[in-house]
Amino acid sequence: MIQNFYQTELMKIAVGCTHFHAPRCAGRACIGRLTEDVTVKLTFASTCIANQYNAVRIRLFNRHEGEIDSLMIPLSDVWGKVRMCSTGDMIAPHIWDDYGKVQWYGFTPTSEQYTALSSEVNEYLSAFAEPEQTESLDMSM
Repeated sequence: MIQNFYQTELMKIAVGCTHFHAPRCAGRACIGRLTEDVTVKLTFASTCIANQYNAVRIRLFNRHEGEIDSLMIPLSDVWGKVRMCSTGDMIAPHIWDDYGKVQWYGFTPTSEQYTALSSEVNEYLSAFAEPEQTESLDMSM
């Protein structure tokens, strides 16, 4: 199945999270399981300028009770400013959707940056994970 830009980028984040199970994509979202009853949904979000997606939104849903919690993580909180490839200027990282041409604006994230973002998402998810999942993770550290 062909993935769109959003799906490809979100999947890079999801596969790096130990608490994000069985990730799959639909539309502009990546959906997976945290526990048997809790679903995780990742999307990119715009916090200030339309069509410039500068944050990852995480939403947690209990299949019996509805939405549990949500969080937006600004990319600049995790990566700081990034250097534009073309000019060398430092900018806040974001995805730009220019009338359907979607890409990272002025840079391409490194594997280390994806790892850092996955770690941040995973840290948030760990607060809602089953106690035995968290305990076994803590014991292995």
